[in-house]
Amino acid sequence: MTEPLIERQRKLLEYLTSGEAIFDGLPPGDSALAGFEWTRLRLEARFSFSKRIDKIRALLPLTFALLGEKRDDILRNFTVSCPPRSIARIDNAAEFCDFLRERGESLVPALPWLSDVAACELAFARVRMGVDRRGATETSVGTPRLALNVVLLRCRYNVAAFFEKGPDASAPERRETFLAVQLSEPALRPRVFALSTDAYAFLNALADTRQLSRDFNASEFVSLRGELVACGLIEINA
Repeated sequence: MTEPLIERQRKLLEYLTSGEAIFDGLPPGDSALAGFEWTRLRLEARFSFSKRIDKIRALLPLTFALLGEKRDDILRNFTVSCPPRSIARIDNAAEFCDFLRERGESLVPALPWLSDVAACELAFARVRMGVDRRGATETSVGTPRLALNVVLLRCRYNVAAFFEKGPDASAPERRETFLAVQLSEPALRPRVFALSTDAYAFLNALADTRQLSRDFNASEFVSLRGELVACGLIEINA
């Protein structure tokens, strides 16, 4: 019995995103795909793979530079483990960042900080795209809230040097590091702020709408709040 068209389409997409089609050039083994010219399918698979990787590389150039000789192996592992779910650049870059966070150290033990570099570059992309954390929730007068286009990061390594010196920077030390990334005007370039533990906790609470009712006028937050307002990381609802 002939399989339903929708099932043949599902199997075709599964084949086109498989390692067998993209990297090995093997014909489809499923009889449901009999009749397709598999050499053309392979070309389509390679073309789609290249477009996806180009989207990710465009947002994570430093991460790709750090991959070095391991790049092909890592991209194959990523492609086999994480079939595309979206055509958007930011979604594909986020999937690659998740992959590196979950498996990066086992694939590249010499670069345990790789996922932190990728997370920073993804944050740059998010602020460039205009991520708005305000949402629809209104805050009371005088209550601070996280400023527009700020992304908070908690890294295991202090990777700031890579964004100053490039991929040739010295290996970073393992040290829990808190960062805030914000879009800077008028150049529209991301700025990176190193945060203290208290400042990170304060900003993270503002990003969580469930905590907006908390009294942020407490004396222990007064000086911290003023510093963050001066940096443009928080805003006060007048």
